[in-house]
Amino acid sequence: MKIRLVGDVHGDHRAINQMLQSCHRYDLTIQIGDYGAGFGAEAYLPLIGEDKFRVLHGNHDNPKILANYPHNLGRFGVFDIGDKKIFFI
Repeated sequence: MKIRLVGDVHGDHRAINQMLQSCHRYDLTIQIGDYGAGFGAEAYLPLIGEDKFRVLHGNHDNPKILANYPHNLGRFGVFDIGDKKIFFI
């Protein structure tokens, strides 16, 4: 399984577009904080499925906005990738 971790795009529309356009190269892309939810970045989430892109929110993300999207991992927890469990904070 090919997993990509991306951090701190801070709602940069050019960076988000580039990231989402290349998601097909990976089984899963995880935004590890400071995506920019609440600053307009949430508008891109409906363009890609949560099976390809997930967001761990950081201090530059509005958790109430991210809670409306299945891409949201929250601030900490466990999720499954294939037969592996991933713990994150």
